[in-house]
Amino acid sequence: MPQYQCEDSMRCLDRQRAKEPWQQIKRRNFIFILVIILLVGAGEGAEEVPLERQGGVYTLPVEINGVLTLHFILDTGAAEVNIPADVALTLFRTRTIQDSDFLQGAAYTLADGTTVKSPRFLIRRLKVGSQIINNVIASIGEVSSLLLLGQSFLEKLDSWSLDSRKRVLVIVNNKESEYQSTLNKQVGDITKHSTYNVITSPEVKSFIEHFLAIANQGDVTKLLSLYDNHVDYFDKGIVDKDDIYLDKHNYYKRWTKVTYTLDGNIDVKGTYDMNTKLATFLIHFYVTNSKRSQTIYGKAKNTFRLRKIGGELKIIGEKQWILNKNKTYD
Repeated sequence: MPQYQCEDSMRCLDRQRAKEPWQQIKRRNFIFILVIILLVGAGEGAEEVPLERQGGVYTLPVEINGVLTLHFILDTGAAEVNIPADVALTLFRTRTIQDSDFLQGAAYTLADGTTVKSPRFLIRRLKVGSQIINNVIASIGEVSSLLLLGQSFLEKLDSWSLDSRKRVLVIVNNKESEYQSTLNKQVGDITKHSTYNVITSPEVKSFIEHFLAIANQGDVTKLLSLYDNHVDYFDKGIVDKDDIYLDKHNYYKRWTKVTYTLDGNIDVKGTYDMNTKLATFLIHFYVTNSKRSQTIYGKAKNTFRLRKIGGELKIIGEKQWILNKNKTYD
């Protein structure tokens, strides 16, 4: 389409000059708005969590494993989160923490005489404000000790600060919780029921049958692919894949022929985390050491803690109890 042509050049020039101030204003406004957007965007990752001042210390509500909320003292000098023994006993009795959550260490006796594997355990999920932090190490203290939110939680944050004037804990740009918060805002409760990470019982049963088939083949590499990067492994506590590989390699080096057979149904139960399932099953085992002409056979109870990661099931915990065992020599 042809441009409008101005016959009077001086009149056209006047028109152009008249437009220039408005164009400059528009440009300035655009730059101003852009700066505001950038400044606002720079603070989007910050969250202010209200604190209560009690007896010279700050306290705040902390949600443990999605089921129990308690008021903790914010203690930046404490190396780890601290849980008093009576609270730990309550958490243990209500299955908020379980046997598989305890880390390596000397056995520890709770107030009622219950013995747990260690005075240290892994809190799978701690929530402060909207910030959700996974796998936080905690210690069990004396009954008279206090609930402390220490460095084992704080060091997992990208950045945090204490604003004593406003009485808030400022948490900035925590990637893990930022992702969770964004997800919640965008899709709300739909995310919690998404089929992408929800685990079904048929999936668990198929996974365990697949695991046993690979175990019978003695393929350590394939077995390793079924584990997460960090696993609560038998009585060894939290280990990484290198440790699992070494253990499996030595096992198959010792037992040259391995046969596992599923005995009965697989019991699948949910946990506090809907993306995690606890599977318990019995197996008959038959293993042979050819060099020693030795065979061991019997029955064992196994428990897998499974989580769906990136749409695939992974083992995050593995326990076994031998129910009966027999030994023969050729």
